[in-house]
Amino acid sequence: MDVKYCVFVIVFLQSFLFIYGECPAACKCSNPIRVTCIGSDSTSFNDFLHSVPSEAESLRIESTKTKRITYGSFIHLPHLLTLSLDKNELKDIKNESFFNLKRLSTLSLAYNQLQELPDSTFYDLTNLKTLILKDNQLLNVNSNLFHPLRNLKELQLQGNNLCSVEGIFDHLPQLLKLNIGRNNISFLSEGTFDKLTNLESLKIHENNINELPVGIFDNLINLQELSLNSNQIKQLSGDLFLNQQKMRKLFLSNNLLTGLPRGIFLNLPELLHLTLYENMMSLLLPGTFGQMKNLKELWLYDNNFTTIEDHVFSNLTELELLVLSRNSIHTISSQAFSGLGKLVELSVHTNSLRSLEKGLLSSLVKLQRVSFHNNKLMTLCTQLFSNLSNLQIILLQNNSLETIPDGLFDDLKPLQDVKLYGNPWRCDSSILYFRNWLRLHRHFLENSSEPVCYNPRMLRDTPVMQLKDDQLILHFSTPGITYTETSRRTVHSDGKTLSTSYSDFYSTTTSTSAYLKLTTTEDKGRTETATSSSVAAETGNGFPHLSKQQIAIVIIIISLLCIAFVIVCIVVRQKKTASASLRTQTRNEVI
Repeated sequence: MDVKYCVFVIVFLQSFLFIYGECPAACKCSNPIRVTCIGSDSTSFNDFLHSVPSEAESLRIESTKTKRITYGSFIHLPHLLTLSLDKNELKDIKNESFFNLKRLSTLSLAYNQLQELPDSTFYDLTNLKTLILKDNQLLNVNSNLFHPLRNLKELQLQGNNLCSVEGIFDHLPQLLKLNIGRNNISFLSEGTFDKLTNLESLKIHENNINELPVGIFDNLINLQELSLNSNQIKQLSGDLFLNQQKMRKLFLSNNLLTGLPRGIFLNLPELLHLTLYENMMSLLLPGTFGQMKNLKELWLYDNNFTTIEDHVFSNLTELELLVLSRNSIHTISSQAFSGLGKLVELSVHTNSLRSLEKGLLSSLVKLQRVSFHNNKLMTLCTQLFSNLSNLQIILLQNNSLETIPDGLFDDLKPLQDVKLYGNPWRCDSSILYFRNWLRLHRHFLENSSEPVCYNPRMLRDTPVMQLKDDQLILHFSTPGITYTETSRRTVHSDGKTLSTSYSDFYSTTTSTSAYLKLTTTEDKGRTETATSSSVAAETGNGFPHLSKQQIAIVIIIISLLCIAFVIVCIVVRQKKTASASLRTQTRNEVI
């Protein structure tokens, strides 16, 4: 016990002396083997290194004004496992600057100003596992630079100015992760990655690559993640991913792809995440996608799709999210979504759809959210949402809908939110179901704009939910007669709604006015006929000679008819005035 106690005391005293006596200026020493120096105006690492104990295993020097590392700067620190020299102003590293760091596992030189590295920079780093050179200004890398790093597992070269990487990975057989994104690479040869047979993650995003040679990935049989997004790739060969049976993530977004060859994804059974958005694709062929039992999300927005054919996605039986928004889609075939029995969310907003096929959504029994907003939809079929017992959110705003079919939402019990504003609603008798449904679901309008009438003009901008029964009128006209048709709905106990139109039964005012107008016209016609006959008789055309007594009788009759005609005209004028006043009063009430 005494010996153990003495050893403990000695170790404690050494630690105390190191922390409080030997920790370099501007540094923090949390324990004897971890040293952190950040934010000094020092121009040389030697200002810190001379007082760092040889037992140190982790050294971090960041945000200084040091511009170079000289030969053997760390030679007295043979136990270092982690060395981080990020965010300095390094421009020059001399040969064998890291000499004698045989135990070093992680070296980071990120966020500096390095433009080149000598061939023997990493000499002696035979156990290095992670090398981080990201966000420098490297223009090229010599093919022998990484030769000593035969145990390297991760290499980060992203954020430099590299134009070519040919031959620089040939001596890294153990490499698992490689990132060469955000460079200026425009060309990759077929054998660029041939020696990286253990590679699991390859990131080539944000370069200038416009073509991928056939067979470039053939030897990457263990690849699980591939980032090719944000390049200028125009086309892909059908067997590009022939040997990537372990691939789980594939990023192809933001390129110039105009199409996909049939069967390109057939050999990716483990694919979990696929992005194809922000390309120029206009057509998807059946058979493009294989049996991907793990694929949960498919992003296809911001392309040039105009039609979606039947059975395009039928192999994606486990898909939960499908994004087709911001395309130019005007037609979706009725069986386009067949096979997507586990789809939870469908996004088809911001397209050019004018109608939706009957049964389009019938197979999406798990669907919870659907968005068709910002299209040109003019009508919806009554059965559009039938069989969708899990549907919770429907987005239909900013379309060209004038009415909603009766019963459209009645079977959607879990419904939580419906957006319908921004449509040109026609507020006549056909809007009754929609108005009544809105009144029963006012909470849907709490966080969105309220649907308002567009037609007729007298009701424009009137909230649909606030419409009164006597406002639901439709004005139409026929030559010579103006009618006001009012419709009435009766809901029976069996739930059926019947419409009874008063077009067959005119209102008292209108029918009286029309009757009088017609009667007047007939009387006028008869009077004109009688007058013509009298004149003809007097002139002897077709009538026998009349006596004076008979002529007097005819004159009296004609006079009486004229008086009657005048009386009728006066009555009709009064009736017209009364009818017009009544119609004006009713219209004012509606407005």
